[in-house]
Amino acid sequence: MGIDDFPPLRVSLAELAARPGRFYGLAEAGRLVGAIEVEELRSKARQISALVVEPECARRGLGRRLVNFVLEDAPESVTVWTSVANQPALALYRSVGFRHTATFSSAEGVTLCSLEWVRGRTPESLEQTSSAGSAPRGQR
Repeated sequence: MGIDDFPPLRVSLAELAARPGRFYGLAEAGRLVGAIEVEELRSKARQISALVVEPECARRGLGRRLVNFVLEDAPESVTVWTSVANQPALALYRSVGFRHTATFSSAEGVTLCSLEWVRGRTPESLEQTSSAGSAPRGQR
């Protein structure tokens, strides 16, 4: 992601337990291999606060399964922030219908982007919009 030490990756178990989000995980052979944290923002909006997959389990669709699990019963919208350098995460979110809404820098100096998923807006409708000549809001 362009930095050597990213504070969110140093969160302790006690700090995780105190967070307001709900955690969902995937296990294989009794071992946790992926997890997602989701926070309620308002009655009709949620935010994915964290998505992690064990590095040796990457590129097997586990992140997609976790995101799709959250979207299945999501209210009207779901947002997520990720590093602009995290191309696998950006590709995953875009493939399930998230659209770029903003770019900004974190306190740690990481360039992040915000993406939003809206119920009823599919990846196919995004492609049709793009092919019609209008880029998704916030993209350059």
